[in-house]
Amino acid sequence: MTGTMLSKQIDENLMSIEDTVSMHLFDEISAMDQDIASSITLKQLVTHTSGLPTSPSYVTRLEEGPYTVDQFFDYMNSVSVDEISPGNEYQYSNVATSLLGYILQHKKNKQTFQELLNSELFYKLAMVNTNIVVNPNNPLVSRRYDGDVQ
Repeated sequence: MTGTMLSKQIDENLMSIEDTVSMHLFDEISAMDQDIASSITLKQLVTHTSGLPTSPSYVTRLEEGPYTVDQFFDYMNSVSVDEISPGNEYQYSNVATSLLGYILQHKKNKQTFQELLNSELFYKLAMVNTNIVVNPNNPLVSRRYDGDVQ
């Protein structure tokens, strides 16, 4: 979905696939290493060739819930350009996807990526029951297997 939103914003001439992260982060750039922000392109984020790690170091289990924007940019501030090698090899990265999602949502002045998807994709396609944020109280959500079957 992140790639779809990127393509849509490129088609709308809001950005280019070769833009760097630093071209789209203004207030947040002080929380990120300037070298990283200026060396990673949107293409590298969406194709998982940014060199960013799979997950932030503070996320150990998905069940811990979503992390905050402040936590995310504090983490990005701890990553050094020496640790990554943008554009050199494929490595799936939730960090890259999260960073791209953040850039995309703010380009459209949305508070969350879910809000962006709702307004730009889901509602336009009548996908009114589609979400990326899991509501554990929804009876239609399948449950994760946590142990042996008795």
